[in-house]
Amino acid sequence: MITVLHGTDTISSYNRLSQVLALYKAYRKTYFDKETSEEELNMAFMSRDLFDDKKVIVIKNLLKQNKNLPNHLETAPDGLEIVLWESDELTPKIISKLSRISKIENFKLPAKIFYFLDSLAPGKSKLISELKKLGDEPSLVWNLQNRLLLLILAKLNIGSTPAGKITRRSLAPWQWSKICTQAEKFTINELKSIYNASLKIDYLIKSGQTSLSPTTLLSVMLIKYL
Repeated sequence: MITVLHGTDTISSYNRLSQVLALYKAYRKTYFDKETSEEELNMAFMSRDLFDDKKVIVIKNLLKQNKNLPNHLETAPDGLEIVLWESDELTPKIISKLSRISKIENFKLPAKIFYFLDSLAPGKSKLISELKKLGDEPSLVWNLQNRLLLLILAKLNIGSTPAGKITRRSLAPWQWSKICTQAEKFTINELKSIYNASLKIDYLIKSGQTSLSPTTLLSVMLIKYL
């Protein structure tokens, strides 16, 4: 069976990946990524284990760079468990082809997160009220850091292709144009200060050194820097 996990909410999709793999505790797991050659994948798909052990093949971001569906997916032997995890949303063309041979789960970020991120600008006090509407959205801090990093790269006049590689996100021309327009509202020092503050908040949360909610910590940060 082939399971495909994709979408813009990478935290939720990665958590789902952990849940899926937990179902195969007794299976031998083999991991690949987009740098793996097609020959290596074909060997992994078609090879037989000496003791006929059950195995799961996990591939990260295989489809992100491919316009066509790799042949080994369509010819995978019965009984082989394959899990594809993608750090972005797949194209309708790829989804259409995958739907014939796999189970697909799409993880989308709530639209209100995008509205909040797009509204980031100096002197906008209404950001606090928009932030509170998000509640305890688990991916909020990560997505804010990602947007701030993109804004810094745009401010440094780095192109969309290297920016996409640095952030591991595919960026359409219209998306990068919007990022560049938003970056013009900040100075590079403002962006660096907010980004560094968000990293500190992330560390405090993950290390258990604060009892405050992410929303409260980010509200204080925005009041201080915007």
